[in-house]
Amino acid sequence: MDIGLNKSTQNILIKSAITVGLTFGSMIATIMGYLFLGGFVGLILYPSTHEHEYACACDEPPIMTESEATIVGVIFMIGLMIGLFFILRQLKFSKLERIIALAILLFANLYVCSGVKGILTTQVSG
Repeated sequence: MDIGLNKSTQNILIKSAITVGLTFGSMIATIMGYLFLGGFVGLILYPSTHEHEYACACDEPPIMTESEATIVGVIFMIGLMIGLFFILRQLKFSKLERIIALAILLFANLYVCSGVKGILTTQVSG
């Protein structure tokens, strides 16, 4: 693919586009995965809080405590970062490029995790 740029500039643009795509894709995966995993673990730990699925949502307890949600989030982020590391390695990113991309991905996903943690630990009251 020749767009009128030299080879190194093309390489930088392609790897930047891949990093941006991985960032948004991993953010969506973090939202869905962390919510699912947190809800599943909360259902296992506190099955009695979810007996009345179709009752009024007034005074519903949170799905998890804050420390439990933090532990689940850390475990999820470790798995996500390991997976992203291997994806970047397969894409033949250099060691420095992998470190930079993983740092960007880590901070973007930590921002998303803080929002999901708020959802998992919020008590509904009406």
